Amino acid sequence: MGARSNDACTRASYVAKACELRFRPIITTSFTFVLGRVPLAIATGASQRAIGTGVLGGMVTATVLVVFATPQFYVLIARAFRSRKAEGLEVSFPPTRRLAWLLR
Repeated sequence: MGARSNDACTRASYVAKACELRFRPIITTSFTFVLGRVPLAIATGASQRAIGTGVLGGMVTATVLVVFATPQFYVLIARAFRSRKAEGLEVSFPPTRRLAWLLR
């Protein structure tokens, strides 16, 4: 994104474009993993079924978070930094200090 990331409209369009580009590979990989673990989830052993169900649930949750929550989180953080710059507040580096004000 580099120097072009200053404009909010451009930033949102970059996030949308990245979502378009990465959606198919993420879903394909996740779907393949889930299909590979279905036999484990429907196995007859109690421990195998529990492990399979946990793995499937974790993968589905991780996929939903990666596909939907991560881009929204990025936009939210970008808006917060933009508003702090507009208020004339210092936006410092490294990232741990950047995000520390969110935890106050």
